[in-house]
Amino acid sequence: MIKKERTRPLIIDCLEALISRLPSNHPKIPLLESDLTKYKKGHRGEKANDYYLNLLPKKDYYIFHGLRLPDGENFFQIDTLIATPYFILISEVKNISGTLTFEVDSKQMIRKLNEEEEGMLNPILQVERHKLQLMRFFQLYKIPKIPIESLVIISDPRTITKASNPSVYKKVKQSADIPFIIEKLSQKYSKVCLSPKDLNRMTKQLIKSHTVKIPEVLKKYSIEVSEILTGVQCLECGSLPMERVEGKWFCRQCGAKSRHAHVKAIREYALIFGQSITNKQLRNFLHTPSSSISKKILTSMNLEYHGTTKDRVYMIPLNEGI
Repeated sequence: MIKKERTRPLIIDCLEALISRLPSNHPKIPLLESDLTKYKKGHRGEKANDYYLNLLPKKDYYIFHGLRLPDGENFFQIDTLIATPYFILISEVKNISGTLTFEVDSKQMIRKLNEEEEGMLNPILQVERHKLQLMRFFQLYKIPKIPIESLVIISDPRTITKASNPSVYKKVKQSADIPFIIEKLSQKYSKVCLSPKDLNRMTKQLIKSHTVKIPEVLKKYSIEVSEILTGVQCLECGSLPMERVEGKWFCRQCGAKSRHAHVKAIREYALIFGQSITNKQLRNFLHTPSSSISKKILTSMNLEYHGTTKDRVYMIPLNEGI
């Protein structure tokens, strides 16, 4: 039973918004597009892994995708958490091409692709760290002790895994092996550790504690605010900016008209600059001719806000339906 669905990582939306708001010849575009490709590939790998999770009996397993939780001091993210009354399994999903070599002594993972070698973060260490942090989380919220197993899942079946020690193969598995891993763990753990009440309480706490991180892409890529292209982008030809004419947005480039083209622009503002916005900030970003028009736009979107009329700050939700 899926308790938390997998969603598209927000960093993908942030990068797409940022790329669309930079000049096409901006020097950071190649890096942004390269990172965007990596994030999209990782997300595809996670979704491919979900196919095998769907083969599990729904009534026996609680499945949580993409949890980001506090351990009391820091946040940590788990790609997939599978909970049963007997044990918990957490996994780190990797969609990496080529040949992966795990060096036990150096604790390093080396990827070889097209005759080039590259050192990468060892996902075994990563998932083991998440295991310790999950144990702290359970202690923090007084969840009864329960065995926690951890795995690295390689979602691309073409990826070759090598190791200097056979113990690595107990921790690194292919997606197709998931149902068989779960079956072995079910045979290994027979003691009930979580009652139905405890399981439900744990589920509620995991969902309640999940905290979405909004990437600070300008800071991450050292891009200045002044470099961002402003205005409402034409939904037909992509030109910037559209003009506000008689309650509609008009594109002088292709002649397209739209009543709602500003919605996409406002969401892009939130993805790049953050979720809070004032009337003045909206006016400057959309190139609206007056504060009254900006206020009308903000009011029509039913956004949450705080502050007086003069100092009001609106909050932009980061879902597709704003």
